[in-house]
Amino acid sequence: MDAVDDRHLWSKTFDRELKDIFAVQDEIAASLFAELKLTLSADERQAIQPTTDSVQALDCYLRGRELYHRPGHLEPAGEQFKQAIRNDPNYALAWAGLTYVCVDTYWYKDKEAGWLEQADEASRKAVELAPHLAEPHAARGLSLRAAEQFDEADAEFDRAIAINPRLFEPIHFQAQMARSLKQYERAAALFERAAQVRPEDYQALALAANMHEFIGDLDRARELAPEVIDRIKRALDLNPQDSRAMILATGACYLLGRNDEALEWVARAQVTSPKANGVMYNSACFYARLGQTEKALDFLEKAVALGSRNKRYFDSDKDLDSLRDHHRFKALMDTL
Repeated sequence: MDAVDDRHLWSKTFDRELKDIFAVQDEIAASLFAELKLTLSADERQAIQPTTDSVQALDCYLRGRELYHRPGHLEPAGEQFKQAIRNDPNYALAWAGLTYVCVDTYWYKDKEAGWLEQADEASRKAVELAPHLAEPHAARGLSLRAAEQFDEADAEFDRAIAINPRLFEPIHFQAQMARSLKQYERAAALFERAAQVRPEDYQALALAANMHEFIGDLDRARELAPEVIDRIKRALDLNPQDSRAMILATGACYLLGRNDEALEWVARAQVTSPKANGVMYNSACFYARLGQTEKALDFLEKAVALGSRNKRYFDSDKDLDSLRDHHRFKALMDTL
C-alpha cells in the first residue's frame, strides 16, 4: 500500500506446503522486488539472507530475543539462545544473543569473571561467522565494554550502526557506555536515537530524559517525560507485571512534579518485584532525589545484595550524588 494516498501497489497469494519457510520467504521477496522494480546491491542481498537453515534455531533465537528485552528473564533468554546454538552451531545471531545475556548476568546477577570469558568467546564467534551483519559487532562491542576496553567497544558499536542504522541494540549499548563514562550529553543524544529506532521501548526514552536532567536541560527532560509515561502505560497493557516499566515511571513523574503519583509507581514496583535488583536500585535513586537519604541507602544496599555490582554505573549516576559523602555509601562502594 502507498500510505500517502492509500493506493494498492502489490498483492499476491502464496499457497505452498510449508516444507521450507526460507524458500517461501525468498520467493515472496523476489516477487515483491520484481513487481516494485527494486534492485538490491550485493551487500544488501547478503544482509537479508537467512543466517540459519534451521527453523528450530530461528524459533529459539526469536524467543530468546523477546525474553532478553523482558525484565527478569535473563536465564530463560540464555537457554533459548543456547538451544538455538545446539540446533545450529554456526548461527551467528544466537551467539550474539548469548553474549548479551552473559554480560548482563555479570553486571546484574553474578560478578564472576567466567561470564566475561563466555561473552568474549561468544562475541568473537558471532563476528567470525557473520562479519557482514550488525548484531555480531553490537555483541562484540558489548563484550569489550564489559572488559572496559572502551575505545575498541566504541569502534564496534560504530561498525554495527553503519551496517544497520535501524538496529536498536548497538545504539542503546553505546548510549549506556557513554553514560557510564559520564559523557551525559552524548548519552542523551544516543538514547533519543535509540528511542526513535524502537518506538515501543520506554527505557531508552526514560534514560534520555534522565541524561538531559543530568546536564541541566530540564526543559528537554520535561518535554520527554509525558511520552515516557505513555510508552510505559502501553508496555504495561501488554505485560502488567513489568516492574521495570513501573519503576522508570517514577522518574518521569518526578520530572513533572507529580510526586504523589511517583510514590504510587515506586510502591507498585516494589510489591510486584521485591527481589528485583533494578527495582531496588531505582527506588534508591528516587528516594535520594527526594532527599530521603537513609531510605535511599536502605534500598541501595538491597540492590547490591540482590546482585547489582556495576561500580562504574554507581559512580556515574548523578541521582546518587547526595549520598556520596555518607559513610554507608562509601562502605557499599568498597564492596563492589
